[in-house]
Amino acid sequence: MLAGAALRLLIAQWLPIVRRLLMAVVLLLSGAVAQAAEPRWVTGPPYFDGTGSGIPVVWYTTNPLYFTDPGDLSPYVNNAAANALVAVAAGVWNVPTSSMTIAYGGALAEHVSGANSCLSSSGPVLPEDVQVANYAAIQIAVIYDSDGSVTDMLLGGGASSPAECRQNGVTESVDSITPSGTIQHAILILNGRCTGPAPEQQLQMQYQLERAFGRVLGLGWSQTNDTVFTSNPPATPDQALHWPIMHPIDIVCGLYTYRCLPQPFTLRDDDVAAISGLYRFMTTIYPGLPPPAPGKIWTYTQASMVNGTLSFPTGQGMQGVNIELQRQQGGVSVPEAWDDVST
Repeated sequence: MLAGAALRLLIAQWLPIVRRLLMAVVLLLSGAVAQAAEPRWVTGPPYFDGTGSGIPVVWYTTNPLYFTDPGDLSPYVNNAAANALVAVAAGVWNVPTSSMTIAYGGALAEHVSGANSCLSSSGPVLPEDVQVANYAAIQIAVIYDSDGSVTDMLLGGGASSPAECRQNGVTESVDSITPSGTIQHAILILNGRCTGPAPEQQLQMQYQLERAFGRVLGLGWSQTNDTVFTSNPPATPDQALHWPIMHPIDIVCGLYTYRCLPQPFTLRDDDVAAISGLYRFMTTIYPGLPPPAPGKIWTYTQASMVNGTLSFPTGQGMQGVNIELQRQQGGVSVPEAWDDVST
């Protein structure tokens, strides 16, 4: 929720809701939306002029492939171990209620480093197969920056330092969005200097990469149950379990931020609702669509939609408002004591 804007809309008694409900929220507002489970970008002029405004920017395909660097990530993480780490971080986002399936496509043609990359006046110059022009063959390039040279090139000298790993352990760049509102290409750089002999170092990178994949897929940050971050009032264990993986700022409770929240490698309802809302199967809205792929289910089979316009008493629409919803299950007199989803 935005600082100084303590507006909360609690919808608790609008209908009985069964357990394990995924709440998919579609709220029609005028203008921009605060940080909640929403698209990272939406269309609008001048760049998207003619496309229409407020349309989520999504991938041009619901089956983007990621390709990994053929080199080792570091002296502590060989290529096979690095590939396994990436697979787990990406696979988190393959939820059954979303049409999005991200998968491994193979290896890049070369180990990307400062030896074959540079920064020009027009931006980074990377090997040919990693460039935007090659998006049809390689949608997401995952670079194993074993010596930190690529991270330093992009973020400045010293950025790859182990002292900067909380911020620069993983760098993501969505470097091609078309005027029609689709993502074509992205790059993920894993800073090898942030790995080491402690297994926790690799788990920290996996956690950062999990969040970076969410951003690459087009998800915005979410501030649901943000008392977990502010501690005002202190958060309950249930609120911590429903603090989205896509929260904007980590809690720092020690060397490894993934240890600051329970189940750091499991998406929350808000994360699932966000990826399902961006990439969804909607026969109720678009009858006649082909059925979901194997392993997938209709997005709203076990979910509900809330539609509406939030306005002032004058009828003027509101913008920049973070709306959080609590569930109230059928037969229960009070809503759950945590926010489940937001928009």
